Amino acid sequence: MMVVCPPTRCANALAVHFDPDPFAVFAESELSACALHVPGVCFNPLCSRVFAPAREWQQYCSAACRQIGDREMRRVGHKAAPALLAWQMGRYAKGGPQADLSRAGRRYYSALAADWLRDRRAKQGGAA
Repeated sequence: MMVVCPPTRCANALAVHFDPDPFAVFAESELSACALHVPGVCFNPLCSRVFAPAREWQQYCSAACRQIGDREMRRVGHKAAPALLAWQMGRYAKGGPQADLSRAGRRYYSALAADWLRDRRAKQGGAA
């Protein structure tokens, strides 16, 4: 998670940075019980090709499909991140603009997630 340096040794330390664990690490046991993708089926919804994975954790059939997946995650993630931050910043606010912003963040994130899932399912339906 976040690297913190004791005050007595900070003069020559690296800058403090936020480095969250990937979701796959955080939810490893849950994902092993209910994976986000079917092993051996490309996770790119426009491809969905059946393939023989070289590694048990392989999600994409090719480097090109992995790049498409990375771009999709990045595109959605950049849109979701400010909403998640706003949601959490005012999560316990008792009212006022902070609470309003928090609710807007939650509504936006929920709508974005639902639309994204709907889009992925539509693409899978049209995959060859």
